Amino acid sequence: MIRVSAKELHDRTQELLASVRSGETVEVTESEQTIARILPVEKSYLELRIQEMARQGLLRLPLQPFDPDSMRPIELKSGQNLNLVEALIEDREDRC
Repeated sequence: MIRVSAKELHDRTQELLASVRSGETVEVTESEQTIARILPVEKSYLELRIQEMARQGLLRLPLQPFDPDSMRPIELKSGQNLNLVEALIEDREDRC
């Protein structure tokens, strides 16, 4: 744990936040009394596992957030335009 005064926090904000990003906790004091703690945000097991798989080259993270509005209809052989869910339902109707 890193212990700093409020003035030090002001003077070294970027450095201290980098420490928090790397997992450190920063305790902020005023007149020797602890007034705040800055803790790293805990990531879920899934988030950690996805990051680890990306580091291992098992998957690639998206370059930009998914935008469902950017999806175009799928043109089927029948000439109909359906969204993905409708196309899957149509494709699987005869299997049920």
